[in-house]
Amino acid sequence: MVFTLEGERPGAPRRSWLGATQRRAADLLGGPVRRARPRDLARELLENFLLEGPRTGKQVWKFARASKIAERTLRRAKEELEVRTVRAVFGERSATYWLLPGQDLPDQAPVQVREHELTPWLNALREKYQAKPEGSKGTSA
Repeated sequence: MVFTLEGERPGAPRRSWLGATQRRAADLLGGPVRRARPRDLARELLENFLLEGPRTGKQVWKFARASKIAERTLRRAKEELEVRTVRAVFGERSATYWLLPGQDLPDQAPVQVREHELTPWLNALREKYQAKPEGSKGTSA
């Protein structure tokens, strides 16, 4: 059964019955409702969290636990967002920051800043083993 809601006055609208239909509710509502994949949700949550500014690793992991994001899912979301980690050393203390592309470290001036030690090595491997577009042929040695 299909109906519409009518009424211009404040209060409860009036239901107007239009009759029976062979169409499914999902069709009438604009298609099937799809649930977001956990990674998509994690990516959106992480991006919004980091848009406010770089966060320390401790802050990110605390946020992930509170948001019920699994470690593997968080790492995949981090990769998809191209989040980079930078280790900042403040005398005897240090912290690893998560930064979105284009973000810089907070105003605190660290004594020494270095990219994660594995970043250059991992970037070289990523380039070497990057997925080839469909239809391209690999070269053999």
